[in-house]
Amino acid sequence: VGNQMISDGHWNRHEARLLSWLLPPNGVAVDAGANIGGFTLPLARHVGNDGEVHAFEPFRMTFQMLTANCALNGLQSCYTHQQALGSRSAMKRVRMPGLNAIGNPSKMYVAEH
Repeated sequence: VGNQMISDGHWNRHEARLLSWLLPPNGVAVDAGANIGGFTLPLARHVGNDGEVHAFEPFRMTFQMLTANCALNGLQSCYTHQQALGSRSAMKRVRMPGLNAIGNPSKMYVAEH
């Protein structure tokens, strides 16, 4: 996500455009597994200051980058949450994705044992 945002200035531009088309200005959206904000940022720009984008990212370092991206871009409609989303309440311990190598932590999932 980060490498593409740095090199291209966006993350999945066509998908972000489609989501913006489905979301009304001043609307409310949820970005589950928001990573560093590839969809959160364009949606927050789209909904404007009267809308809300709730971005959920469970991994601490990735969450901190997400929150920083919202703040550095002046997006008052971003609400970041350091939590995972699931079908039921549970506590899980998972290894944080490495941030010093090329990879896609957004493709991670929590497996049941």
